[in-house]
Amino acid sequence: MTEEPVVLNNVQKYLFFDDYYNDIKKDLKNIDFSLFLNSFCRIDQQNHVVIDYRYFKLIAFSDNYDLFKFFIVDKINKVLLIEENVTIHVNLDNITLTDIDKHSNFLIQLAKYMSEEFPDKLDKGYIYHSGFLIHSIYSMLTMVLSKETRSKILFIKNN
Repeated sequence: MTEEPVVLNNVQKYLFFDDYYNDIKKDLKNIDFSLFLNSFCRIDQQNHVVIDYRYFKLIAFSDNYDLFKFFIVDKINKVLLIEENVTIHVNLDNITLTDIDKHSNFLIQLAKYMSEEFPDKLDKGYIYHSGFLIHSIYSMLTMVLSKETRSKILFIKNN
């Protein structure tokens, strides 16, 4: 686990679409599901995978975990068609202790699956909005991540 220096807010605004998130959380019944999923997990202009937990939190339940897993894996596979390794940015803004309790099994299973399915394919993993709770999750995930993978994960401090 490595701590990175403070990252400028404009980088985070580029990575994570605050305007769309604020609009859809007001009216979940009328969302465009395709746009929603692509806001949750997308490929940016540098062929990095960007995952925004805020979207997952809005509609994730044990019944649809496979959909989220499939979507992440699909994006990673698309990047790996054109790149040797993948860089992943994860926004964990708005995560709570309740969320961690609710989704911890999914996060551990996802980390285990990713480490088995994509060994040595992670270039860097950037985690944004990582407070004490995130470091607790990370401690659980270290059980399923190789030492090499753990060294590639960077926690970005917020302004």
